[in-house]
Amino acid sequence: MLTKRNPDGTWSCQGVDFGEINGNVYGALCKLRDYEKSGFEPNDLDLVIENIHIGSKIEGYVVFGVWNNCCIAENPKAPEPYVVWAIESNGFGVRAGKYFENFQQAQKCFYHMAIMSKPDKREYWRK
Repeated sequence: MLTKRNPDGTWSCQGVDFGEINGNVYGALCKLRDYEKSGFEPNDLDLVIENIHIGSKIEGYVVFGVWNNCCIAENPKAPEPYVVWAIESNGFGVRAGKYFENFQQAQKCFYHMAIMSKPDKREYWRK
């Protein structure tokens, strides 16, 4: 860790005198501090980007909702433009899709699959 949080709430960065840096460098160091606080390792970021998340594109559909190992996606050009999928246990694929012509039906299915199920708190990128 390059950053250190002090008991009084202040923080420092190894080898850096905050009085001698400009605002842009300070901003970058704040991002480093927040990143280190998150507990992620550099290789973890690639896994987070690759797993199923809002904005993921799957089979022509774009995911716009993810919760509790389920996702809901849309493809306006498809005959059934909405789909609700179960997310694979590793977080990197989908299975058991249910397709819908109507947004309300898809939303209701997503609600039952994701919201009404027991919460799954796995973080796929954590080892």
